[in-house]
Amino acid sequence: MKRIMMALSLAALMVAVLLPAGAATAQGKVVKVKVGPTAEVLDDSTVVQVEVSVKCEPPAEVLEALVTVSQDEGAASGEAGITSVVCDGKKRTHTVDVQTLDSTFHPGEAFVSSLVLVCLDAECVETADGQDSRLVRVVGS
Repeated sequence: MKRIMMALSLAALMVAVLLPAGAATAQGKVVKVKVGPTAEVLDDSTVVQVEVSVKCEPPAEVLEALVTVSQDEGAASGEAGITSVVCDGKKRTHTVDVQTLDSTFHPGEAFVSSLVLVCLDAECVETADGQDSRLVRVVGS
């Protein structure tokens, strides 16, 4: 089940990357996403807290914003939405709690990826996305 969830997440990321390429080029860089260099394991080790900076330009409206975390080659993984993204041209840092699906996180390294997909028009015919992924240092309990 966990592998299916990760495969679906990766497929969604690939679709989001491939479909809006023309719109993003025509409009310039509408969405910028940056994953922070560290994450923190919270007390019970089933949640890791990640920081993601996002900037998107109006009049874009957020369609989807999410973070995925994978540790130990997927043995511990999870996904969470970023519910506070607003496209007003200001860069904001969002703290996101990602809960593991069926294992625990621990200090060390983890792969973190974030994607923000926006609609550029009222009908959401044109879209643009921003994304970032990196190895982060996980600290904490």
